[in-house]
Amino acid sequence: MKDNLSDQQKEYISKAYVIEPDKADGWFYIHLEGKPYEIGFQHGYLLADALKEGFRVNEFGVKWDTGEDLQFFADAAERMWMDTMSNEYLDEMQGIADGATKAGFPVSLKEIIAWNGLEELTSYWWPLKLGQTKGPLITRSSGGRCSAFIATGEVTEHGKTVIAHETWCTYLAGASMNVILDIKPENGHRFIMQGQVGHIDSATDFYINDAGIMVTETTIGGGFAGYDETKMPEFYRSRKATQYADSIDHWISIMGEQNSGGIANSWLLGTTYSNEIARFELGLKYSNVEKKTCGAFYGFNVATDPKIRNQECGNTGLYYDIRDSGARRVRWVQLIGNLDVVDPAQYKKDGKYYGEVNVENAKEMLGDHHDVYLEQQNIEGFKDHPCGHTICSHLDLDPANPLNHADQPPFYPWGSTDGKVSDADLAADMQLWARRGHPCGTPFCADSFLKKHPQYNWLEGYLVDMPKVCWHLFK
Repeated sequence: MKDNLSDQQKEYISKAYVIEPDKADGWFYIHLEGKPYEIGFQHGYLLADALKEGFRVNEFGVKWDTGEDLQFFADAAERMWMDTMSNEYLDEMQGIADGATKAGFPVSLKEIIAWNGLEELTSYWWPLKLGQTKGPLITRSSGGRCSAFIATGEVTEHGKTVIAHETWCTYLAGASMNVILDIKPENGHRFIMQGQVGHIDSATDFYINDAGIMVTETTIGGGFAGYDETKMPEFYRSRKATQYADSIDHWISIMGEQNSGGIANSWLLGTTYSNEIARFELGLKYSNVEKKTCGAFYGFNVATDPKIRNQECGNTGLYYDIRDSGARRVRWVQLIGNLDVVDPAQYKKDGKYYGEVNVENAKEMLGDHHDVYLEQQNIEGFKDHPCGHTICSHLDLDPANPLNHADQPPFYPWGSTDGKVSDADLAADMQLWARRGHPCGTPFCADSFLKKHPQYNWLEGYLVDMPKVCWHLFK
C-alpha cells in the first residue's frame, strides 16, 4: 500500500511509527508528529485496519441500542460541530479520514467527527432528542464509567503525586480503546494518552503533557441530566486543554469554555513539579474546584459537590449506596484513608496504604475485588468478590444488577477494560504503566461467556476475548 502514497504522504508517514499489540502486551503504541493534517494522516493510515474493526463493532452497537445507524449520528455531528470547531482539529480529523481511506478503509470527515463524539451523541444528545429528561442513556455500545484516584504529599511513599485510572465500559466498545498515543503537535505541548483508535482525544481520559500536567477523570452518573448542543463537545475541549495548558488552572479554564455538559466528569489533575492536586467537577450549569498539596481525591462516578449532585443529578443516593458507586467510595477510604476534607489535620489515616501509595500498590488497588456490600452484611467471601460495585468491575460475573440501570441486566459483558498508573517522576519523562483487560488480570473468553449466557447471543461475532497480559511500561 505504501507504494500508492504520494511523495508528500510518504514524508508524513516518515515522521511516525507504530508498535503492534503483539509486541506491547495488547496495545498499539503510535508516535505522531507534525502539523494537524499530518498527524491525522499518520494516525488514519497506520491504524486503518484497527479503525475499520472499531467502526464495524460500534456501528453494530449503535444500531442495536438506538435503532439508528452511524450516518444518523454523523449528520448530527456535522450539523452541531462542523462549523464551530477550530480548523486545527478539523484538519486533524480530515487527515485521519484521508489516511484511513488511502490505506483501504473509506471513511468521511463527518463520520470521524461522529466517531470522536459517539458517547456524547448517544448518551447525552440522543436521550434529549427522544424527549427523555431522566439523564444520559448509558448505552451498551458506548457508555462508560471508571474508577480512579490521585494522591500526593504524606499520603504517598515519596511525597509526590501518584495517579491511577481504569476504564469501565462495555467489552464491545472497550476492544478499540487499546491505543497509547504519543503526539508531538506543531503547536502546544507534546502529550501521551491512552486512547481509542481514530480519536483526537483520549476517549478514556488519561493524559500526561510535557508541561508536567497529569489528568484523568470519572464520569458523573447518578442520573445526570443536561446538554447544550450549541456548545463544544467534551472530546474537543479535553484535547485542547491537554495540548495547550501549562498549569492546572489553565487546563480547567480551557476545559470549561463552551461547555456542552456532555460527559460530565469529576476531573482529577496533578503536576509533576509540585504536590498540588485538584478535583474539577464539571456539570452543565455548575462546576466546582478543590485543591490540595497533601491528600487524595477519588473517582467513583458520583459528584461530591452538593450543588451538582442535588441539582443536576436524579439519584443523589448513589453517594452512599453501597450496592452501587457508594461501595467504591467506601473502599477507596479503606485503602487510602478518609481524606475528603480540607484540613489535613482531620484526615483519617487508617487506610491500608496511607503514607505508602506508589505505582505498584496503585496497580493492586485498580484490581481490587473487596465487596463492601457483602462485608457489611457479614457474608463470607467479600474480600474477593468481583462484581459491578467493586473497584475492578466485572458485571459479566454479577447476577444482581447492583448498578440500578434498567439497561444493564444480570451478567452483562461490561466492566473494567484497562488500567493506567503513573507518578510525578514517570510523568516527568512522559511515561506510564498500562494493562489491557481487567486490571486484576482475570481473563475474559467471549466464546465461553456466550455459551454460558445465551441471552447475549446477538453479540456473537462482535464480542472479543480479553486475555490476561502483563502491565507494560510505555516511554
